[in-house]
Amino acid sequence: MPTEATTIPTSLMDFEVYKAAIENLATSKSSYVFENGGAVHGAIVMGNIFKSASDNVKIFCGDFNGDVSDNPYYLNSLKCYLNKKRPLTVIFENEPNSNSKALKLIKESECLDLVTINRLNSKIDDLIDVHFTIADGRMFRIETSKNNYKAVCSFNSPEIVSTFEKRFQELSNLSVPV
Repeated sequence: MPTEATTIPTSLMDFEVYKAAIENLATSKSSYVFENGGAVHGAIVMGNIFKSASDNVKIFCGDFNGDVSDNPYYLNSLKCYLNKKRPLTVIFENEPNSNSKALKLIKESECLDLVTINRLNSKIDDLIDVHFTIADGRMFRIETSKNNYKAVCSFNSPEIVSTFEKRFQELSNLSVPV
């Protein structure tokens, strides 16, 4: 996990300013490592991962409780990603939220042959204690706190993503289809 990150002073930024700053980092494929805090900022970062990804997005999350995944910005970006017919893999730590708008959107997409939805078949607290998203071998959002959605993120950090690719494969080996 990255240890050096610069904090974007999100408490001073409103939604539009934060969104513009994150969109700029994503568009420029910046290697800047930054922290984000809270569900809304998590949704903005995730939305930009969906917007920027061209090869794949891999998500390890709790259950799509909706705090991040049902945010309209997240949902719109996810829908655009799915419409581009690109691979998406989601591994849930727990039973997925049956009321999740994001899960419904994924299940109703026209590219189900490119979508994998799994759930861990057992608790794996000793394997990993963070939720994370990786994409295209270079982008990541790694939650340092599952409870308040604090995360470390970057749109161009292949060396960190490489480590989490291995973890994702381990999780995949311990999961079953939903």
